[in-house]
Amino acid sequence: MVSERLLQYIWESASFDVRDLRTIQGQALQVIQRGSWNRNQGPDFLLATIRIDGTILVGNIEMHLKSSDWFRHAHERDAQYKNVILHVVWEHDDKAPDIPVLEMKERVASILLGHYEKLMRQPETIACARMLHKVNPEVWREWKEKLLHRRMMSKANLVCMMLQQNNSDWEEVNWWMLARAFGLPVNRDAFENVSRSIPLKVLIRESFHPLRGEALLMGQAGMLEGNFCDEYPRALQKEFRFLEKKYRLKRPALQMKLLRMRPAAFPGIRLSQLAALVPLRQRLLPRFCAAETLEQLKKILECSASLYWETHYRFDEASGACAKKMGAQLFESLVLNAVAPMVFAYGVVHRKKELLERVGKWLWALQPETNNRITAWNKLGVGASNAADTQALLELTNEYCAPRKCLECGIAQSLLLMEEDTWGEEEPPP
Repeated sequence: MVSERLLQYIWESASFDVRDLRTIQGQALQVIQRGSWNRNQGPDFLLATIRIDGTILVGNIEMHLKSSDWFRHAHERDAQYKNVILHVVWEHDDKAPDIPVLEMKERVASILLGHYEKLMRQPETIACARMLHKVNPEVWREWKEKLLHRRMMSKANLVCMMLQQNNSDWEEVNWWMLARAFGLPVNRDAFENVSRSIPLKVLIRESFHPLRGEALLMGQAGMLEGNFCDEYPRALQKEFRFLEKKYRLKRPALQMKLLRMRPAAFPGIRLSQLAALVPLRQRLLPRFCAAETLEQLKKILECSASLYWETHYRFDEASGACAKKMGAQLFESLVLNAVAPMVFAYGVVHRKKELLERVGKWLWALQPETNNRITAWNKLGVGASNAADTQALLELTNEYCAPRKCLECGIAQSLLLMEEDTWGEEEPPP
């Protein structure tokens, strides 16, 4: 069950017998530098250094299962492969290019191949579920740190993509991210589109007037259509009709959803809370960057829906009295999905290491998230004591376990290198 991906991993991790290497042409071979793994188009490893019969060569390395694959992939006609100095193959067949070729099938331990085959045969989403109890805690610690960094970098990349869309207006992107977080879990795209449809400067200018901030957000969300009985939605509707004409607003194509949602997270309440966060006097992002603790962040983000929502979850439908303040779950969601990514991205772009470290401290201080994916890890004995842990495990599930990228996973890599007798002690997942 050897694949090119496995062959690349074997080469990158030096998991093969390097003694008395010889090419199929009979040349003595010494690998000085294996090169850097290229996951983009072109040769598999770049800038490698080898010695062939005493002559040092610097260039690229290409890998295939069979030597004839070089011609099957038409590399002989591709300029990207002109600087290939070594062709590493699992098996040499009847045809090879006119460059040194190294055959690997007799140089890789059968134990490693067996371990890999067992992983690929597992039906569970987490392929190594039966072996997780054998992983060294230090391996877990180091891999979680890398996973957390990769997850935050991925979120920072989303921020940078948004910055490219609005001429690097950090405050506006910060507003988009906050709106997106307020719409979680099911209305995030709709809330973001609403925030994008109203220039932030317009929202700030009009929010000095009572109701207008809410009117703009709810009107653009399509919530102010129809005939209302209560005075509050009728007043919002009147304000929005005036503002819509004044600024020639175009409503985004969207539909707010209510399914699988707690009443406290209904769109009207969330948009009212979001309107209360409009930065009237001081920009929000600098305040986020300056906050050293979660308590300081909580004071910045503190918001409540307007009085109408204390006795309503929807327009014209009265309910028991309950203040709609920002709860712990909403606060944690805002930090994880808006504040932390924004501050991390700002730290990356402006090379402020202290901001990256601050985000890490926030995540380590936040309570662990609860969802089906985290519960699955908990059942396998992999606990999470804070949000940094759960963010790392979500990255592991989404980017490695689900797409079966075991060969890129630090946990699976440690298992592949274990002895055979260790693998014999599997435990069925709970």
